[in-house]
Amino acid sequence: MAGTANPEGEENETYNGLYMTKGDIADAVRDNSMDGLPVKIEHKGVAVGKVVTSWINNGKMDLLIEVDERIFEGNIVSRFVRDGVVNDLSLGYNVGLQFSEQSQTYVAAKKTYNEVSIVRTGARNGCHINGYSVVDTEKKKKTAVSTPARNVGVVVAEAAPAAKEARMIVAESDEGRKRHKGNEFDRF
Repeated sequence: MAGTANPEGEENETYNGLYMTKGDIADAVRDNSMDGLPVKIEHKGVAVGKVVTSWINNGKMDLLIEVDERIFEGNIVSRFVRDGVVNDLSLGYNVGLQFSEQSQTYVAAKKTYNEVSIVRTGARNGCHINGYSVVDTEKKKKTAVSTPARNVGVVVAEAAPAAKEARMIVAESDEGRKRHKGNEFDRF
């Protein structure tokens, strides 16, 4: 799956808050801070996968995530994504706060990233799952599927250097899913 985990960051010089700044996003991508983070459902329970890589797309932080469909929860959430029940991503992180004697206020310090969750409705606008692919393990072939809830066009995750082989073709609208009715990925 690929999607946006954080909208465009806040301005660095003028912002002192809990949201990620443009600098935070750039640092997290540069330092590979997202790589390997667990993927959960609604910030709860077992990890259903992991973040493969992250990149900056028009100021937003996009991720390529891998969901393990061999475990029960991973299989269920994958079906929910395909059926449009869950459409968003949410980034779970902690923010260290320091008290500034000079300004007599708390200042946001280091952010520690804990996990990424697949959620029904994300806390931040624009943090959507933009595409996914399904690997049919029985037939050992990849099948392109559509994202029924969103008009996303073709998503190619080549922007992430570590994800060159991860190509996800996504139909342009609900029409794409209708065209694919009866294919093996509609058996769920």
